[in-house]
Amino acid sequence: MPADAATGSDTAMIGHDTARALRAELRRRAFHQVRDADRSDDGAWISPRLGIADPGHNGTAALSCAAALLVGCDDRPSSERAELAGRATAAVRFVLRARRDSALLDLPACNPDSAPDTGFVLQQFGATLLLLRRDGVPPELAQWERDTCALLAGTTGAMLAGGFHTPNHRWVIASAAALAAAMLPEHAEEWEPGIRAILDEGIDIDADGFFPERSVGVYDAVTDRALLFLHLLRGTPGALDAATHNLRTDMVLLDAALRADSSLSSRQDRGSRAVPVSLIDLYQAVGMLRDDRELLSMSIVLERAAGASELHELFWRAWTDAYFGAAERTASDPRPSRGWTVFAGQGTARFRDGDLTATVRRAPSFAIVAHGDVGIRSVQFFQAVHGVGLFLPQSAEFGDRRALLTTAGTPGRRPGYELPLGGPVPPDGWESALDRRDVRRLPPLEVTAEVVCEPAAVDVRLTASGMAGTLGAILIDVDAGLVADGAGLAFVLREGQELFLADEVVLRGETHAVRLTGGGAAHRAWALRDSPPLPDGCARIVIPVSGSVRHRVRIEALNVGSHL
Repeated sequence: MPADAATGSDTAMIGHDTARALRAELRRRAFHQVRDADRSDDGAWISPRLGIADPGHNGTAALSCAAALLVGCDDRPSSERAELAGRATAAVRFVLRARRDSALLDLPACNPDSAPDTGFVLQQFGATLLLLRRDGVPPELAQWERDTCALLAGTTGAMLAGGFHTPNHRWVIASAAALAAAMLPEHAEEWEPGIRAILDEGIDIDADGFFPERSVGVYDAVTDRALLFLHLLRGTPGALDAATHNLRTDMVLLDAALRADSSLSSRQDRGSRAVPVSLIDLYQAVGMLRDDRELLSMSIVLERAAGASELHELFWRAWTDAYFGAAERTASDPRPSRGWTVFAGQGTARFRDGDLTATVRRAPSFAIVAHGDVGIRSVQFFQAVHGVGLFLPQSAEFGDRRALLTTAGTPGRRPGYELPLGGPVPPDGWESALDRRDVRRLPPLEVTAEVVCEPAAVDVRLTASGMAGTLGAILIDVDAGLVADGAGLAFVLREGQELFLADEVVLRGETHAVRLTGGGAAHRAWALRDSPPLPDGCARIVIPVSGSVRHRVRIEALNVGSHL
């Protein structure tokens, strides 16, 4: 085992605030743990959302490992330690019984017989045992240790052979097996080929610091944590460097209030805007290993900004405190307050000027802006041309705080109209006959969006070809709940509203405001056919245009009080 695996705090103690939060969450969860030896689900945590036992990494497994961690690393009265040890042991015994004949566990909400979700569970148990054995397993946990070893011994091989769904799953499985092998060295040779088969694929981080799923809110933490264990336990080349690179990229994707821009994500956090609490322990752990004050400071400021956390998130924060030592609780945001970063491989750039942040990218939602609590979730351009009206940038060029996004028309049969064949077409032959039809083509749609990021403002300058009379719209989706103030009216924007902007409007949150200028009066066509749907939680501001377009929209951050 590499030397790093044995390093860390001299005494395994959890920071005061983290320990208090973990104890509170365990007390809350305890009401949903079955404690009846006559029941087959004795020890299980019953998910209130599902109404059934959940053996998984945010269910029974998390309860078991969190309780065991508190027994070993939190100075509590003996009666409380005994209760926690009993809950931890009953829970791991249920996890043992919950396995299928394949030896794998279910994620009840979506993944039966799942090797990856088994991996999340084994990763928790293996990490907990690694920490407790480093400092001596408390006598109250002797049975828990035996049951945990039985779980690792009887499940790891099946997990390695069970496959995966997504890129991050590979690293979870490999890291869980590495932990199991470190705890049960007599099995290490047996499991090595399965671990090696995953590691031989290579770490899938690109030059910009993104993993394939680009998931700041969920799966970056999953991958970084797995790579951390592969570094600690195996010294896997590049693992710690990849985690560090990804964490630094994620720092750029956070706004001034530390909420993540998830527009690049391919997973379930896409479109969300929340503080990524799952990264707190990773910034701390990698910061400790690197002796990097910026990463450590990010951990602290994220924890201060975090709201409620799930049990598995609190568990990993407590584990990191105990393993590496609790970080100091005082720090300021280490990120520069102004900057422009280009992620060329993603066709994306990120801008910050104080509380104003923006993402510009090669995508239909080509600009996203936030100023404090005022969120502009999307700027899009749409023309009412069947099948090809939505602006889909094909290229992106980035300069100094500016981006040029262009499309030169779409290949294929649109815009245009099919012509008759002059012969029979069977009732089910429309699609098969298309390639034989001639097309009356219309002029291709050519669109350019130049986005210029200035101090306290973002300018969008849009140019588009279009036949006279063709309806179009610049679509600006904003947070519902903002106050819109303009033209002598002030009102609260409601989810699902669609409003036309003829001149300018001030959008106000509780603490910040922006002025949006560049309205239009070309038409009043509501919800143009085939226009992109309005996302949940948003209202839409429509700037109507028509025909050939040359239009400028300005999003200006207002000083405190200047909008009142």
